[in-house]
Parts: sequence; structure tokens; C-alpha cells
Amino acid sequence: KKQETRNKKQETRNKKQETRKNSLLKRIDIILLILFPIFATFISLFFKVNYFVSTVLFFVVPAVYFSIRTPKAIKKVTAFTLLMYVPVGVISDYIFEAGNAWTIPQSIFLYRVFGVIPIENFFWGIGSTYLCLMLYEHFIDKSKYELNINKTIKIGFFVLLTFVVFVIQIIQDGKVLLFDFPYFWIGLVILTIPTLSFLLKFHLFISKFIKICAYFFCLATLNEFTALSLGHWKFTSPTYIGRISFFNYIIPIEEFFFYFIIMSLAIMPYFEFFFDDLK
Repeated sequence: KKQETRNKKQETRNKKQETRKNSLLKRIDIILLILFPIFATFISLFFKVNYFVSTVLFFVVPAVYFSIRTPKAIKKVTAFTLLMYVPVGVISDYIFEAGNAWTIPQSIFLYRVFGVIPIENFFWGIGSTYLCLMLYEHFIDKSKYELNINKTIKIGFFVLLTFVVFVIQIIQDGKVLLFDFPYFWIGLVILTIPTLSFLLKFHLFISKFIKICAYFFCLATLNEFTALSLGHWKFTSPTYIGRISFFNYIIPIEEFFFYFIIMSLAIMPYFEFFFDDLK
């Protein structure tokens, strides 16, 4: 009996220590979550870093940290990020870049994909998507981390088919893919409509998504200000539905609405619907 009592006391002490440890780690996570974009902004502006380095500071560095904190989610988040970025990110980037929805004046890489997409865009698109989902998995979701291989293969086949058709179209006549107001129409059709449809049907997810969206709004604000200050990208197209003042700069309404607000909100419904458990 005395041994059982000692064992129970030891178990209680171990649970308390584990609880204190987890509580400390959560506080560290929150502190770093706040500090990461602040440091990225300060270092980028102080050292006047290029687009690539700034992207790494804003998205890759925190993504690595939270991957270490939530290793079980890495496979599923990575699979989704890579599979979904190919049809959505690359095709959209081509239309945006070729249609002058925005301009990336300088790249540290000599090669541009399809002659227009700078390599840095891949780091930005993949990094921001991965970070959004890793934060969602780490702080909010905490559900199944297993990767559904059959579903992944099916989505992968569709992605490959879409990409092949896209490449063939570029080879034949890339201009067919260009149209007026590309930022507005792609943001509406690919991001806004699917997101609203998902939230209308699964409205309980609104409370889960809103915290990540609030954080990414702040992150996008700092990232946008840094990029415009250092000339990483510019908005030179006449085909915007409107423009607004952003600090000392003028940006399209589409940039504020789709990047600051809708982008992170759209990533999570796609993830839940195609890769997660809708719980």
C-alpha cells in the first residue's frame, strides 16, 4: 500500500511538471508568434534585405520553429501546401505576373519560371501557406495528423493533369490566359466564393479560423509595408477595381481585401475540405 501511495504521488508530481512545462512552452510560442514578424520587419528594413531574405524571415523562419513544435502535422501540411500551390499558386502567379497585376522589379535568381515568375514567389507562396496551416494545426485544430494516402494520390493526379493542361496552353498561346482585372476575378473565384460557400455550410469553423486570420492580417500588414518600403513589389497595372492609401503608399483594393483578409481564411477551408477531417 505504501508503494502504491508513493507511485500515485510520483504520478501526480509528473503530471504537474508536465503541465507546467506545457504551460511554459505555450507562453514561449505566443511570445515568439508576436516577435517573429516584428523582428522580420526590423531586420529587413534595417539591413535593406532583398525579397528572398525578407520572405525567409517573415515566413520560413517561424514555419521551421512551429514545425519543430508540431512535427506530427508536417507530412499533411507539406503535402497540401505543395499539391495545392501548383494549380492555384503557379497558375495564378503566371496570370498576375504576365498580366502586370503586380511587378517584382528585382530577383536574385537569373531564371524566371515561364519567363515571368520569380523564384522568390515560390518561397513566398509556399512559405505563407505552410505557416498558416502549421499555426492552425498547432494552436487551433489538434485533430488527426495522419495523411490520407488515397485521397492525396487522387488530388495529386488532378493537380498534375491541371498543370499539364496549363503548360500546354502556355506553349501554344499564353496570352489566352490573360484577361482584365485578373487580381479581382481570381481572388473572387478561387478564394472568396469557395470560402464563403464552405463557411455557410460549416459555420462552426468561423470561430476556429478567425484567430489565425487576425494574426495573418497583422503579419500581412508588416510584410506589405516592408515590401513596398524596399521595393520588393510594385502595383503598376491600371486594371484594379480601386486603390486605397496604405501608410505612404497606394495599393489596390484587391491587395487589401484578398491578401490581408481572405487569403489565410481561404487556405484553411481548402485544407479542411480536401485533407483534414472537417472537425
